[in-house]
Amino acid sequence: MIKSVAIIIPVLNPDSNLYSYILRLANSGYTKIIVVDDGSGPEFKERFDQIKKIEEVDFLRHDINLGKGRAIKDALAYYELLPDKNDFFGVITVDADGQHTIGDVNRLAALMVNHPKALSLGERDFDQEKVPFRSKFGNSCTRNLFKILYHIGLKDTQTGLRGIPNRLIPDFRKLAGDRYEYEMNMLIACSQQRIPIKSITIDTIYVDNNSSSHFHPILDSFKIYKLLLGQFFKYSAVSILSFLVDLLLYSVLAAGLEASVTAYIMVATIGARAVSSFLNYFLNHRFVFKSTEKMGQTIWKYYLLAALIALTSGGVVTVIYRVIPKVHTTIIKAVVDTLLFMVSYQVQKIFIFKKNHIERDNRRTRTV
Repeated sequence: MIKSVAIIIPVLNPDSNLYSYILRLANSGYTKIIVVDDGSGPEFKERFDQIKKIEEVDFLRHDINLGKGRAIKDALAYYELLPDKNDFFGVITVDADGQHTIGDVNRLAALMVNHPKALSLGERDFDQEKVPFRSKFGNSCTRNLFKILYHIGLKDTQTGLRGIPNRLIPDFRKLAGDRYEYEMNMLIACSQQRIPIKSITIDTIYVDNNSSSHFHPILDSFKIYKLLLGQFFKYSAVSILSFLVDLLLYSVLAAGLEASVTAYIMVATIGARAVSSFLNYFLNHRFVFKSTEKMGQTIWKYYLLAALIALTSGGVVTVIYRVIPKVHTTIIKAVVDTLLFMVSYQVQKIFIFKKNHIERDNRRTRTV
């Protein structure tokens, strides 16, 4: 049995089975079990008093509900201050609703010990008939969107059974998010930092059709998808702003020049594009992708990409128009440029504006 892994259990309004579950974890050899009461009601005090008596339990409490993400981060902060922290390979987060069997926790512990530089996940099988439709549909949408945006294929992006090795804890505990979106931010950080993700398939258990879950379908889903799509929306907003600046500058320059029609159109076009393209580059570098690389390392790649996109657009539109001349070139260009817009986003994110540090939550960690 793996004994050198600590356990973190965030808890809100626990059922009567939590005590026996923690006791089984302790009897299985886990000597450090950090339980975080995330603002449960006073009617649950007796259950927590019973849990506190378990020798292996370290008990933390939030006076009010702050969210699963905050509970995990506060437990990680507490773990980092333990004098015997180096006796452990890291921590495993476990849900309090009975979805994770002791056997699966043991297997994930073994996986984490064998891969001390990776985030380890226990992934549920959502193809089973017993999985509630809400959970199956939600996970399918989220995992497919995550694969498109971050190029990592996972079966379960919302699993609560996760192994976090010691080397990842200092950065992971500072990630943004106080509720369920925090767990998604872990996966995004792994994508951005090239942190490997290892996984095992675990039992898919739903108690009373998952009625004990504290996941808010609307609010928590909004936060997760806001996190997933936030960077792309910023990229789109910057592109629209750059387009408007380009149009405005073109109008100003064209109105102020006295020359032949061809001359003033070219001068106005080049001048406006020079300013708007640099604005687009600067905002993508600093605001959208938050690259830590110096501008000199990225600007030439950005303009090379811009030139390739322009040439590709012109070439593809020309070829398509020759094949189907009945379609107006404006329509063809709109379709082609939309696809190239998506390609440009992925290329800029992966190859141009590399991110060398995990995005951090600038807010100070609350004391427990």
